[in-house]
Amino acid sequence: MVLMTVDGLVLTFTPYSHNYNYRSAMLHGTATYLDPITDYQEKLFAMELITNHVFPDRWVDSRTPPTKTELTSTGIMRVDITSASAKIRTGPCVDADKDDFANMEMRERVWVGVVPVYETLGEPVTAEYSLVREPTERVKENVERRNGKERAWAEKVARDKLDLPLKHENGV
Repeated sequence: MVLMTVDGLVLTFTPYSHNYNYRSAMLHGTATYLDPITDYQEKLFAMELITNHVFPDRWVDSRTPPTKTELTSTGIMRVDITSASAKIRTGPCVDADKDDFANMEMRERVWVGVVPVYETLGEPVTAEYSLVREPTERVKENVERRNGKERAWAEKVARDKLDLPLKHENGV
C-alpha cells in the first residue's frame, strides 16, 4: 500500500529546482483475506474505528449498530504489516545557483516561494429525505476543524523545514 499527500508546490527560480512538500508512506504486509474478521465484537470495533477515522464521531451520530445484513455484507480483513517506510519533504525553497542570485533582472521578475496545498471539505449538503434539515453542530465543527488543521499544516510546512517524526494528527 502506498499513501501520498501533497502539502505544497515549491516554486524556485528554475523549473529544474521546483519540488513538492509531501508526505508519503509505503507499507508491506499480508492481508488475511482468506480469514476475515468474523467475531461480532471485533468486527464492530473495527467498523467503528474506520468510520470515525473517515469522519470523527460519526459512529455515535449514525444508526448503530449495523443490522445483521449490513454486518454480514461487510468484510474486514487484518493486515499484518511486515515493513514500512516514509519519505517527507517540508520547508521553503532551496535555490543554490550562485549565478541566479547574482542575476538581479531575473530575481526582480521571478516569484519564488511555496504555494500551500491542502484538502478542504465543502459545505455539507442535506439529503432530500433528511428530516434534520441543517447539518448538526458536530458535523459543522468537524468540517471547520479539519479544514483549519489542513490549512495550518500546509502553511507551516511551507515556512519551516521540520525534523522527523512529524505528528500531523496531533496538531500543528
